Amino acid sequence: MKKLLCQGIIVVLLLAVTGMAQGAEPPRQEIKLRDGKTLRGVIRQIRSSLYLVQTKQDLYELCAEDIVSVGGQPGVPPQAATQPLDYDQRRVVLHADGTAEVWVAHDITNNFDRVLTYAMFGAKERELPSMRTMAAYDQFGNKLNVRIEPRTGTDLYNVFVDFVVPVLPGETMRGSLRTLHTDRIQREGKKCRYGFWGNMPGDRLLTRRVELPLGAKLTKVEPRPNLEIEHEGRTIIVWRRYYPALSEFPLVVEYELPGE
Repeated sequence: MKKLLCQGIIVVLLLAVTGMAQGAEPPRQEIKLRDGKTLRGVIRQIRSSLYLVQTKQDLYELCAEDIVSVGGQPGVPPQAATQPLDYDQRRVVLHADGTAEVWVAHDITNNFDRVLTYAMFGAKERELPSMRTMAAYDQFGNKLNVRIEPRTGTDLYNVFVDFVVPVLPGETMRGSLRTLHTDRIQREGKKCRYGFWGNMPGDRLLTRRVELPLGAKLTKVEPRPNLEIEHEGRTIIVWRRYYPALSEFPLVVEYELPGE
């Protein structure tokens, strides 16, 4: 059994972000382990004989041999067909002026027999202000052109990222995107609150690194993070959590800005 902490860098495929997944959030179940521990949470198969279990507080990685029963049934019951699990790592830098700077890394693999010259994903109209601030870069340091076009017959928009170096068949290119958001931080005087609630279209194994403004004092963090550390005058919080499609679970940090 392995209790997961935040280690290394997780990369994700560039996928549509607006489609709605099928089905409701899976129920929490009682899961008894071979070491005598009992967990209550959501179980999700990630590959043959390997499972994630997300409790309210903690994330576990379990082999089938670790599990005695699920929901009172011996062993692990057959898992229903699920959407692919997306690995999602984001770095969120909170600024004293109320701006949240969000970085996300993507691995883009060309599984086609033709050269890829761009990536495309969807956005809702309410996302356009942040999409228009987007800066994109490839693994070679090239800044990439971003263009936004209406999606015909829908209320969605297509966001295109044009590659400087085309991705050949079988190749993988790592890219990074940065967006700026002015509506993510709630502020009253010097007291600030930043939160993330989930409700994503597909199953996600999410790592979220949140960096407080320089000199800010952390006053509250929920749930308990996987990592909390001070570095060069900044408090850094890291959560790692499994979110079933459309599920909500708040990750909240409250802090106080330094005085003048």
